[in-house]
Amino acid sequence: MDLTEFVLTIALSSTMAAIVTAVLGYFLGERRFKRESQADYIQSKVRLYSLILFHLEAMHLHGIALGGTDDVYSWGGEHPIEGIIREIDEAMKSRLDLLNPEALKNWLEAQL
Repeated sequence: MDLTEFVLTIALSSTMAAIVTAVLGYFLGERRFKRESQADYIQSKVRLYSLILFHLEAMHLHGIALGGTDDVYSWGGEHPIEGIIREIDEAMKSRLDLLNPEALKNWLEAQL
């Protein structure tokens, strides 16, 4: 084996290593990006539904505190119902992509 063959072997090895590293890096990076995107989507969805659930649960507990049955919702105190509805409506408007199809359909029908 002369020097030319040795250099050629090293060059081909280095090229193959670079190609394999680049391909693996691409696929692993793509996979990580998809996981992070999905995690961000889920976190956004949780924030939206948490806001809605918070207001509904507060109205539900207020209704029970006033002596209502389990299916009674009420509001009062510092937050008038218009403010609560406006806050939920604005949150839904800005994140329509996070609503499930049935909630989106109901929300869109209520806008008409």
